[in-house]
Amino acid sequence: MILAQWGLEQGWEAPTFTGYNFGNCGGLIDEPFVPGTSAPGSPSTFAYADSPEDGVRFYIQVAKLSYYNQIASAARSGGPEAAAKALGASPWDAGHYTANNDPGSSLIALIQQYNLTQYD
Repeated sequence: MILAQWGLEQGWEAPTFTGYNFGNCGGLIDEPFVPGTSAPGSPSTFAYADSPEDGVRFYIQVAKLSYYNQIASAARSGGPEAAAKALGASPWDAGHYTANNDPGSSLIALIQQYNLTQYD
């Protein structure tokens, strides 16, 4: 699912304006950041990841926040499409992982298009 997020958020390019922040995580305490985009539902700052390792570390840190707990449990029980649905129903969605009122559908379309169904 993180690959689908990266594709949707950053057009499969890295680094972008948030560096290697693949899920465009909001600003984090004691980490580099850039100003937000002022888009509705978007954070005021985004964490800036200098390296791919930082991007994964930021992603994991944000994914462990209590309001995202259902995403990990959905992934464990139903795989990346279930995780995408849970992400689409979470605050992380900010209105862009969901099309046609179907939570996570924008991510699911990418998961299916690029066969991103296996976890390492």
